[in-house]
Amino acid sequence: MNLRKWFLVAWLLSCLVPAAVAQTDSTSAEESLWDIVKMATVDCAIKAGEQRVFYYRLAEDDSLYLNYTHQKGEALGLVEVKVWKGESLLQKADLKDFKETLAIEHKGIYAITLANASKADIAGKLQISRRPAYEESVKFDVRVPLKVMTDTTFLYEKKKVFVKNDTTAEEVMNRTFMVSSMVNLRQTSRTNVEFKLPAETAFWAYHLSVSEETNVQFDKLTSQLGKGAATLLASSNPLTAFALGTVSVLPSVSVGEDVDYYILPKDQTQAFMEDKPFKSFKKGLRVVTDYARLMPDEVPNKGQMAFGFYNDNFVEGVKATLRIVAIKVKPRYEWRTYRKPIIAKRSEPSVTE
Repeated sequence: MNLRKWFLVAWLLSCLVPAAVAQTDSTSAEESLWDIVKMATVDCAIKAGEQRVFYYRLAEDDSLYLNYTHQKGEALGLVEVKVWKGESLLQKADLKDFKETLAIEHKGIYAITLANASKADIAGKLQISRRPAYEESVKFDVRVPLKVMTDTTFLYEKKKVFVKNDTTAEEVMNRTFMVSSMVNLRQTSRTNVEFKLPAETAFWAYHLSVSEETNVQFDKLTSQLGKGAATLLASSNPLTAFALGTVSVLPSVSVGEDVDYYILPKDQTQAFMEDKPFKSFKKGLRVVTDYARLMPDEVPNKGQMAFGFYNDNFVEGVKATLRIVAIKVKPRYEWRTYRKPIIAKRSEPSVTE
C-alpha cells in the first residue's frame, strides 16, 4: 500500500470511530433512563376479613411490577389491580408468593388491593416498582394525596330484654278445721295443716280466724271488693288486696275463743305434734284473729311448711279458718331487634388523576 492510500484509510477511520463511540454513549444514556424505579416496599399485616388498598399514579405505557412475599397465615383471598373507579387489570385469588407484571396503557390513578378472606390475621411484604416507557416519565410523581372517608353500616341483632314483672295471686288455702280440747279422748289438742307455696312466689300472706263474726265480716268485705274488682290490684279477695297493699286492714276481733299457732318447717311438725322441742318461723299466742304479709327475710317464700295449732281450752274445741294467698312475680322478657352502627374509616384519593 502506498503512502497516499494509507493516509486515506487513516482519515476514514478517524471519522468513523468517534461517531460509533457517540452512538454507544447515546444508547447507554437512553437505556439508563428506562431502568426499573422502586416505588414502595410495604409490610402488609391484614386482619381477618379485612383488606389493604394502595393508591399510586402511573404514567402512560409504564410497566408495573408487583412482588409479594408471604410471611404468616393463609393465602391472600384476593389480589386486584384496577384503574381507580374504572376497569380491573388483574384479579387473582388464593395467592401466597407471587410476581406480576402489568402493562399500563393510560396515565392515571391505580388501586392495588390485597384482601384477607380467612378467619385469622395474615402478613406479608409487597414490593411495588415501575419501568418508565419514556424519558419524561422517569421522574413521574407516583404519589397520590388521600382523604379519610367514613363508611357507616348497620348490624342488626336480636336481644332478649326485660319488659316488666307480671304479678299474679294464687290462693293456696281457704280451709276450716277443728282444734280439739285438751280432754278430747279421740283427738289431740294439737293440729297441723301443711301447705306448699307455688313456684315464683315473691311473698305471701295469711289470715287466721277463730271467730265466726270475723268470717262474716270477711265475706262482706269480699262482696264489697267484688263490685269494683276489674284487675288484680283491685282483687275481690280481701287477703290478696291486703297482700298487694290496696287494703291496709282486714276483719278482726279480739274477744272469743282463742288458739296458739306456729308457722313451722315441715320437718318440725312431728316434734310439734308430740309436744317435743321444735323450731318455728313465727308464732301467735292466744289469738282470736291474726293476719300478716310475710316477706322472704321473715319466712321462706318457697317449699313446704305447716301451721301448727294448739288449743289450751280444757273442755271446748275451737273451729279455725285459715286462708293463705301467694303473690307470684314473674319477669316478662321480649325479643327485640336493635340496630348497631358500625363505623369504618378508609382512605381514598382526593384528586381524580
